[in-house]
Amino acid sequence: MSEQRHEERDPQQISNDPIYVAEILRNSVSKKDDEKAKNGEERVSPFWKIFGGTLLSIGALVVLTICQYFNSTLNDLRGEVGRVNDEIRKDISHSNQDMRKDINRLIEANAELVKKDDFSSRMKSVWDSLKELQSMSVVVAGLKEQAILRDQQLKDHSERQELLKELHLLRERLANLEGKQSAAGSVKTAVHRDNN
Repeated sequence: MSEQRHEERDPQQISNDPIYVAEILRNSVSKKDDEKAKNGEERVSPFWKIFGGTLLSIGALVVLTICQYFNSTLNDLRGEVGRVNDEIRKDISHSNQDMRKDINRLIEANAELVKKDDFSSRMKSVWDSLKELQSMSVVVAGLKEQAILRDQQLKDHSERQELLKELHLLRERLANLEGKQSAAGSVKTAVHRDNN
């Protein structure tokens, strides 16, 4: 039916019509594709035919650039690792020297330390002294109780002494009063005798 439409048109008009030209091209391409498919050839788009080699070259260039970038980065890293290893070796040699100095100081300090046998014998004497002190603590507690009792006895004795002094003073007063009363009684009896 589309063929009938094309035939009815004017040939000049047909050559100027872009739709008609596109249709003709499509039909020709589809016929070629059909022929290739029949022949067993693989169908490749015109884009890949034109730009395939260029894109493949660009891809290869990108891959080579990336490989060179990684290679240069790897070489830089190797250089830095070498520098770091050199610095570590220097630090280790300095730290070995410092460690040797520290070990020598420790050996000197260790020489001044007390031997284990001397220390244990000294500590044994200290422990023996502590045990004696603990056993004497019972004696000290008893002595404290005796001291408290003696203090109490002395306090009681001093109170008795004070009471005895007061009693002695009271006896003297009583004797004075009795002496005065007996003198007054003898004066009264003498006065009473005189009056009688």
